[in-house]
Amino acid sequence: MLLDFVAMLAAAFGAAGLVLILNRLTGRRLPRWSLPAGIAAAMMGYAIWSEYSWFDRASAGLGEGMRIVATSSGGAPWRPWSYLFPVTDRFVAIDTGRMVPHATAEGQRFVNAYWFARWAPVRVATLMLDCVGRRGIELPPGADFPVAAVPPESDWKALPPGDPILAAACSEV
Repeated sequence: MLLDFVAMLAAAFGAAGLVLILNRLTGRRLPRWSLPAGIAAAMMGYAIWSEYSWFDRASAGLGEGMRIVATSSGGAPWRPWSYLFPVTDRFVAIDTGRMVPHATAEGQRFVNAYWFARWAPVRVATLMLDCVGRRGIELPPGADFPVAAVPPESDWKALPPGDPILAAACSEV
């Protein structure tokens, strides 16, 4: 967020410099409002570009083996244009390169899932998925997989039909 603020200030100073140079070249004939209007346009332009390009920039930085399985986009009242042109502000990725089948249980596998959101830290979880039973469990942080034991039935959570993480993980191996 701090880097976006600094970049927006840089855009404002750059726009101010361009308007001042243009004013000098036209013999100081530009209206007085052109300087604040140019600064505002540059800041608004940077903010819009930053919002719309965040997903492309964030997803381009993912390592090899990372697969994006779901995205979320929508509008917000403070950026009314996003109702017409939705902004992708969240996505989920799994690490298919580190996905491991369970040592003893058929149709079960372990996968690391990553939840990315604009202006939020990345959430990471190790999941144990049962492709046959359409269920999953989040392992405690720091758990080493593959775990040889199968968790008790009460720990499993049924996953809804079309769950993107389950669908992607079960189609990979």
